[in-house]
Amino acid sequence: VFWGSSGTLANNRILSNTTTTYGQGGGLYLYGGFPLLNNNLIQGNTADYAGGGAAANQSNLTFNGNIIRGNQAPRGGGLYLSSGTTTERSNVLMENVGSIYGDGLYISGGTHRLTHNTFTRNLGGDGSGVYVDNSATALFSNTIIFSHTIGVKQTSGSVTLDRTLWENNTTDSAGA
Repeated sequence: VFWGSSGTLANNRILSNTTTTYGQGGGLYLYGGFPLLNNNLIQGNTADYAGGGAAANQSNLTFNGNIIRGNQAPRGGGLYLSSGTTTERSNVLMENVGSIYGDGLYISGGTHRLTHNTFTRNLGGDGSGVYVDNSATALFSNTIIFSHTIGVKQTSGSVTLDRTLWENNTTDSAGA
């Protein structure tokens, strides 16, 4: 847990953790502050509400070179971002399960810049690799979105996709 912290978490293995009772961030929970996460493996974690691998609320998060794999939560099987301003670069979100929305990533509010990320074979719930909601702004650049029922689903807010490689999705994008 990072609570209002500006620390760095690098080169760790965050494996097989679980939250209960409206829990967020099965592997890692971040609230506020300016946390920096680099080159971590976040795998096999479970949250009963959001962010199976990790959840960040009202954080100015920088997330670089992480692998988020095989995590589970109703919203954001791999990663849940709520409010705040975040930057995600060169991460891989794969084989995560979101039982309701956002199998790989759920974005709820805030401004999020995602560059050189790969979303692949995330499954469950509504089938979206990425789910954008609650007036969020999501800016994707040089992104790979592979093998989802819906690559990116937007219910509110704005989504910009620049130089996106879509492959093997039933539908590349849907929503507002």
